[in-house]
Amino acid sequence: MVKKILTISKKQSVAPPTLVGEHGRYTVNDHGFSIFKIDLVKAAKQGNTFWYLINSSLMNFLPDSWALGQNFIILPLNGWDRPFVKTRLGGITCDPDDTYYKSEKDNFLYMPSISEGEDLYVGIFGTGAYQDMISGVGGVHHCLLPEGNELIIYKKNHKLFFDKITRLQPPEQVLKILDYHRHHRLTRYKNK
Repeated sequence: MVKKILTISKKQSVAPPTLVGEHGRYTVNDHGFSIFKIDLVKAAKQGNTFWYLINSSLMNFLPDSWALGQNFIILPLNGWDRPFVKTRLGGITCDPDDTYYKSEKDNFLYMPSISEGEDLYVGIFGTGAYQDMISGVGGVHHCLLPEGNELIIYKKNHKLFFDKITRLQPPEQVLKILDYHRHHRLTRYKNK
């Protein structure tokens, strides 16, 4: 955006403007997305509706969805040839807030059905603004869930490049952040 403004200013022979502002969702929202695997399918109380539980936590990695009711674009990445069913999306923590849709009437997604032995991956798009920063990148998350893999994709000379991959946060890093070390012994905390 800044480069474009400078180019136009130069072309029009005017001094570039002083830009002041916080553009958040308007400029970077579309530059991020998350991919999750559906790990568990549970029939919901509402008859023909299912809970699809992802292999992570919506509460941890989409804090704006539960805290502010922010809507995101959620699409299946495979299984488009299967019948679609009404679903509600949830995370794997024990927290009732770890859901994308709450219990309001008709608040559901349509997703491909999953039979035994089939996988389903979902993409959550438009997560580029604030989600990582608010959830504490590289830190300790609710239920001690690790930080996921990260991949940066960009286009150069009409070709796609996959530039940077960060690996799943190892449990040792989570314990180190909590200042837990192997030499700690829990016996000193026992009642005498």
